[in-house]
Amino acid sequence: MTDKRERLEQEVFDLFGIQPGTTDYNLYRIARLAALGTSSRYSVITMFAPSGTLPVVAYNVNPDEVDLSMLSSCQVVQRTGQAVFAASPSGVIRRSEPDISSDLLEIGSVAAVPVYDAGKKVVGALCVARSRILSDLDAPTIKTILNDCVRLVEDSMGMRRDAMHDGLTGLYNRRTFDQQIEVEWRRSLRDRSPMSLLILDIDEFKAFNDAAGHIAGDNALRRVACAITQRVRRAGDFACRFGGEEFAVILPSTDIESALLMAQSIRANVAAAEIEHPAHPNGPGRRVTVSIGVATVDERHFERYSPEQLLALVDSALYRAKANGRDRVEAGTWDAFPETKPGTETAESSSVGRNRFTRKQ
Repeated sequence: MTDKRERLEQEVFDLFGIQPGTTDYNLYRIARLAALGTSSRYSVITMFAPSGTLPVVAYNVNPDEVDLSMLSSCQVVQRTGQAVFAASPSGVIRRSEPDISSDLLEIGSVAAVPVYDAGKKVVGALCVARSRILSDLDAPTIKTILNDCVRLVEDSMGMRRDAMHDGLTGLYNRRTFDQQIEVEWRRSLRDRSPMSLLILDIDEFKAFNDAAGHIAGDNALRRVACAITQRVRRAGDFACRFGGEEFAVILPSTDIESALLMAQSIRANVAAAEIEHPAHPNGPGRRVTVSIGVATVDERHFERYSPEQLLALVDSALYRAKANGRDRVEAGTWDAFPETKPGTETAESSSVGRNRFTRKQ
């Protein structure tokens, strides 16, 4: 897979919560409904990202083999924001079913309508292709059916984004983290490139909440999240609220030295936000700080360890950062980590995960 394609897929995931390369059955059902409702042979849902147009799901055709006449119609929708109804007598498309005797079938016409986000910006298109020329009598009915299907796409995208994000900070949530670390692990294994993980914990946050109340605590969480996103800006990097006062950052294609620099940058940016801590154990006038654990997995480790073990290693580094004075960064090393086969855990590594929310603040 090319770097451009990977960048485009990551942009679609970040913007719309759609993970290309996996079958999104909800969107597939909508694409199928659009095709059957308009008596069309094929349909495709495309999303528009800064790097280009990406077919994310299609009916009766592989998304990677969508006909150029359909893609061109989607791009016209992107440029104009208007629906497109056009003849395409020379278009052909490859059928995905293996039992079709002739895999190239003629397209007579295409119809495409825009998909909007909550701000009424055109972010994608739904396109159908028919084997016969589209008549003037057909167009209004087809447009109505497609617009009804588009509303289903927009509702699905909105619900997906809500389900993927933390409502307080706007970052991704723990459920999305669990999915994304598996995706990045497989990608790094395939490309033989390093991947780093950071876990951040706000120091003395229980004392903060007890003294200032949960409304002030929520505001502090939002400001820490903002400080993180100000530093985690590279395409493909992933930041989430991991739980409570903890945050996680996945850094693809990042070695341990670069990951430590990023961790120090985040730690310093949180301190620079000057969030007053009303009940710091070290006295008045102190500011909110974070402790950070960091670890990296590369080609030496992918087949010996698992994402769960990487998380346990980072967690142990974070515990050391807490024990060594807080407001600091510690790196985990695999040398002292118990080696087990992927998918299994030792008592030591699993106990680290179990103790995640019970360690000293």
